[in-house]
Amino acid sequence: MALAQSTLFHFIDVVLQTTRVVRRGWVVVQETTKYKIISIDTSLGLLYYPQTSNVIVDKSLSVQIWLTSPPHRIYGNDALLIEWQPDSTSESKDCVTWKPERLYFNSMNFEKRQELVITRIKSGGKQRLIPILHGGGYETVYTGVYPIFIE
Repeated sequence: MALAQSTLFHFIDVVLQTTRVVRRGWVVVQETTKYKIISIDTSLGLLYYPQTSNVIVDKSLSVQIWLTSPPHRIYGNDALLIEWQPDSTSESKDCVTWKPERLYFNSMNFEKRQELVITRIKSGGKQRLIPILHGGGYETVYTGVYPIFIE
């Protein structure tokens, strides 16, 4: 049972300051430097099972998809929308269809496995489906690390 996991880094803001004693000529003073923001990485992930499958014509495959942690709340919204598209390097780009067209995750259902059903509609070569991620802080993720392989 192989699970695909990719990582996105979320930045938690931590305000810091340092204090040191410095000499200025004959005067010794305490100098405080305030830093605006330091960022600490925590990861978000997308999981799915299976990652690779053989699907013959007129047959379907069910892929379970879920998140390792909740999407981030941005401007009061924590929704993550996932759509899929054939990768440009796929041998065939029109041999499979998938439903639903979109999966929705938020902070309440991020651990609940959702189902993407992929159906091969004609014979052809290997295909990679790549997600398009909207919301929850995922927009800046390189989605090439999240492929589903169909052989």
